[in-house]
Amino acid sequence: MSETMAEAKPIIELEDISVTYQSHVALNNINLGVPAGSFLAVVGPNGSGKTTLLKTILGTIRPSRGTVRVFGRPPWDLGEERRRIGYVPQAMSVDLRFPIRAGEVVLMGRYGRIGLMRRPSSTDREAALQAMQRVGITDLANEPIGRLSGGQRQRVFVARALANDPDLLLLDEPTTGVDIATSGSFYDLLYKLHKEGLTVVVVSHDMGVVANYADTVACINQCMVVHGRPGEVATGEVLACMYGPRAAFLDHGPIPHMVVPEHETLDTEKDKNE
Repeated sequence: MSETMAEAKPIIELEDISVTYQSHVALNNINLGVPAGSFLAVVGPNGSGKTTLLKTILGTIRPSRGTVRVFGRPPWDLGEERRRIGYVPQAMSVDLRFPIRAGEVVLMGRYGRIGLMRRPSSTDREAALQAMQRVGITDLANEPIGRLSGGQRQRVFVARALANDPDLLLLDEPTTGVDIATSGSFYDLLYKLHKEGLTVVVVSHDMGVVANYADTVACINQCMVVHGRPGEVATGEVLACMYGPRAAFLDHGPIPHMVVPEHETLDTEKDKNE
């Protein structure tokens, strides 16, 4: 992370954040600042609170304690500034039989500006086209969404999030269900968008992949285990704390990935929001 970025005012500020569902503590005492123009990976095992953290930044979940600010204000008070946030949720639920084309899905990202019962303008259509160009899918505009591969659909959903030309892009487990090669290509895309000036926050369970792309990595397991540069975070001690003593990186290909023995995951205490 450059010195200029380190000195930049945080675009996201979390101070002493805790989130509780009835008696279940999803997040506890989280402090985090994300400078404008950075690429942050939020990693942790299943049930660690990663999705809850993202929804807290979005303002769809309000913390039980603490302060959250995005662009200097609570996210639920952003008003029209919410357009500055692009969001790709986890495991997009799409009826693949529904007759909608990829370009129409991307155009849906403009609906907040278009308003109800109004037709998209030429400006809206141009913005959608530019978003598709940024992610390399202009040739798919007229393809039914159901005929696309998992990786192609994810690019469509990223283009939809980019249609409003946001300053901040939030993604929740965007490569779930795609193979390792496709995952690498997708993170290449996110890295390119980051280099164009977009602030990127991506939630993942696989530190071995995202550490190759992110400026900083925040490891959470209800609390903040560690937050730092990828080389500082990916240590055996941190992996053992988060995933169990037998967690390991496999580095036999171009993209390393993590292996966690099944009996050592935290699936028995999954966060209902993940």
